[in-house]
Amino acid sequence: MKIYEIAEGENIQITAACGKATVQYNTQIIQVVNNILLVEPIRHDGTIINFESDNVHMSVIYIQEGGKPVIWENCLVKIMTYQKKKFHAIYSNGESKRLNRRQAFRQYVGIQGTLITEQSKQQIEVTVKDVSTSGVSFVAAPGLKVSDIGNFHLVYEDNDLKISVQISGTVVREEQVDESKKVFGCMVRRANVNLNSYVASKQKMEIAKRNGTMK
Repeated sequence: MKIYEIAEGENIQITAACGKATVQYNTQIIQVVNNILLVEPIRHDGTIINFESDNVHMSVIYIQEGGKPVIWENCLVKIMTYQKKKFHAIYSNGESKRLNRRQAFRQYVGIQGTLITEQSKQQIEVTVKDVSTSGVSFVAAPGLKVSDIGNFHLVYEDNDLKISVQISGTVVREEQVDESKKVFGCMVRRANVNLNSYVASKQKMEIAKRNGTMK
């Protein structure tokens, strides 16, 4: 799939990587002009971000119909004025590649939740960091280990979308962030919501909030 085949109005995720640091931004395709995507400009503190640097590696992730995420790497992302409006223009001449579970489009959540371990039924307060079509990550106290959790049920209330999200999964990795917390990465086994639709709804709401068009 070519990047310009994504339809106008679709949501995408742009990843900017510099060395080991990566930052992800969600945005929406406004127009496709001459095989170039024109998207809502990504801003920081009100200023449009300039991604043009030899040290910054740009990629674009898109979730296809059916929930299959694909990626275009080594994209060119520039600030562009078209019909007197500012956009980020995205170009790639390559074909998309399928993503594996570890690479899947991750949507930031940042909501408090309750984790219940299957083995001990212990209830643990966590912060849901992000969710994708196949995975979820959460932040917890540093004393926890992968072996302490194993299979689990995670419940949290998404007040923005007015739904209760319930996810069953298995912890597969942990990362010490600092002395006060760890991030745990997990594989989703089942959920009470369609995660593809949920991630898409969160993207649209995030973009609407950023652009001040949320009702």
